Amino acid sequence: MLLDDWSDQELELARAIGGGRTSQRPRMGDAPAALGVLDDLRDGELFGGAIDTLDGASHDENGNPSGRAAHGESEEASIVLDLKPCGGDGVVLSVQIDGQRARAWADAQAWCDWLAPRLAVQKLQHIPPDLVGLLGQWALLPLLPHVERAGLGLPRFAGIEAGSCARAIAPTLTLCRDGAELDLRLLDWPEPWIAALAQTMEDKRPRLSIPPIPVALSAGWARLTRAQLLALAPGDGIVLDHAVAVEHGHAWLTAERPLARVRYDDGAWCVEQIYQEEHSMEHNADATLRPGELGDDSIVLTAVAEVGRLSMSLDTLRDLQAGQVLELTHASHGRVTLTVSGQAVASGTLLRVGDKLVMRIE
Repeated sequence: MLLDDWSDQELELARAIGGGRTSQRPRMGDAPAALGVLDDLRDGELFGGAIDTLDGASHDENGNPSGRAAHGESEEASIVLDLKPCGGDGVVLSVQIDGQRARAWADAQAWCDWLAPRLAVQKLQHIPPDLVGLLGQWALLPLLPHVERAGLGLPRFAGIEAGSCARAIAPTLTLCRDGAELDLRLLDWPEPWIAALAQTMEDKRPRLSIPPIPVALSAGWARLTRAQLLALAPGDGIVLDHAVAVEHGHAWLTAERPLARVRYDDGAWCVEQIYQEEHSMEHNADATLRPGELGDDSIVLTAVAEVGRLSMSLDTLRDLQAGQVLELTHASHGRVTLTVSGQAVASGTLLRVGDKLVMRIE
């Protein structure tokens, strides 16, 4: 049989899986007695009891479970839902899920390797016909604790045959057991069943990590044309707008816009007031174009006089509160760096001239 590369059902499954889901490694509970039955293959004989052809469980003559199930032995298992590259010549499993037929592709050698703890075979056709169903149901046992947690029924193994599908990145269910893995490419599994299973699993993607955000402690700022900035020379003075009393330890906490007013007190920077509204540095724009021809005289930039700089996490910035202490080495009052879009363009000192605060370029 030749299967299509992708189907509509595979697309639905991909949406249900998203960026990948993984389970924790629970302990499998009382394993079906099929494990005990297959263990005895090592000795070349089967249990004398009957085998339930529906669930693969072996029972003694009184109908009680025998083998490992009777002793409650367990083993570790986990599963992963993801989009993986797979395909080619292999085998196609058929299962029944809530009365609905579904298929999964697996690499032929990987299938034989997965069965090796119970029956060592090199090819699918080497499996005795009367053991195909029993081995197939045993192969799906790592699903058991996870489908139970999701309130779902365990897929019932219905058959297996040689088959192929085009190699592609496709929805895949990976069974994991004692260091071994089996990738099952989901061909036409019911999307609600996979979605319900995925809801009980953890997101496989790493938690989004946002790097610290650079934040400035500023004495004030000024709007200057690009021509004025390029012409700055030692001895020039810039009158700062919205200046604070840096001589008394005050400063702005800014990151493209004012976030809070802070004060240096008792050897630390403390938040005095939070600005929840969108206070901007002249319409919250770093650069403004004046009407007319495009040139250095028509480009207006925001130049910030920084007295210090620190990095803060997004969570810290979002939860700023009055009275909060910020970790920052005290910057010398009067010594500042003039920045545009966070880039230093000049340095100097601060001077108080009447009620104005001036930055003198050095």
